[in-house]
Amino acid sequence: MPIEAAHVRTGTDGGVGMKPSDKWSISLCKDHHAEQHNIGEPAFERRHAIDMKALAREFAAASPAWKRHLQKMEAQR
Repeated sequence: MPIEAAHVRTGTDGGVGMKPSDKWSISLCKDHHAEQHNIGEPAFERRHAIDMKALAREFAAASPAWKRHLQKMEAQR
């Protein structure tokens, strides 16, 4: 089944009608991504016993590209 990038919207840097930045994304199969949107994130997290924000933080922290971005931002301070 295809994997899609699912953006975590609750409590992140998105806004009304604005997709959050990619640092707030997790991998979901197509069916679960659709379910996330259909039932809403709180219900999706309860149903599957996951914390989507925590997973997105883990994915971003493990990303070499994100680490380079953070280093670049720190160097500009």
